[in-house]
Amino acid sequence: QWNCEKHYVTIARRLVAVCGFPKVARWILQRFCSDWSEKEVESAPLMRWLVATYSDSLKRLDLSELPSRRWNRVEMQLQSEVSSLAHLFIWLVENMAPESVTDVLWLCLDYPAHGALAAASVCRDAAEEYQSRGGSYGETMVSQRLLKRANRFEAM
Repeated sequence: QWNCEKHYVTIARRLVAVCGFPKVARWILQRFCSDWSEKEVESAPLMRWLVATYSDSLKRLDLSELPSRRWNRVEMQLQSEVSSLAHLFIWLVENMAPESVTDVLWLCLDYPAHGALAAASVCRDAAEEYQSRGGSYGETMVSQRLLKRANRFEAM
């Protein structure tokens, strides 16, 4: 059913009713950055629904409970301040969520220009980290993809 956009809202509503919002939100956000990203599932409609329906809850979502596959820059900032949509946006960028998902959240930021520049910085730092490893073909491709994303964010 997750391959059909028409069913996203129905499935998500049922999951929230049964499991509660925090657990479902963490599960969905993790999927944005793993399974669905790799399979190129169009998940922007689900992100739009999350933001429209649970904006305040997303702002208060404890991001420290989300496993981070990448560089964990959000965790360093969350020690001194409350979570926000900006933190969630950077977490999604750090964890390679699809551009369609990050774009939905980017449009909801109070300061989208600042968010885009922060995202570009995160992407460039990560690309440099991959390049410094001098690693495999796969790491080189990820690095190039990150640089492309950084350029895109800067152009926003």
